[in-house]
Amino acid sequence: MSCKDRKNDAKLMAENAVRKAERQNDSLRMIDIFWQGRLIDFILQIPNPDDVLVITKQGEREYIATLATKIEK
Repeated sequence: MSCKDRKNDAKLMAENAVRKAERQNDSLRMIDIFWQGRLIDFILQIPNPDDVLVITKQGEREYIATLATKIEK
């Protein structure tokens, strides 16, 4: 799978998460951010700011609780 395919997969996962959150009326936010030198394409807060779904450029998924405090702008 190419890097472009993985990025498209990550975008699709994020879009699906957005639609699911919208159906459930959860609060969410999407922003682009650099975190520890990596471009993070999507940050979705659903709905607890302590639970941040991070989908990186490589399509990896991580939960990073401390990141939520950095994006309270």
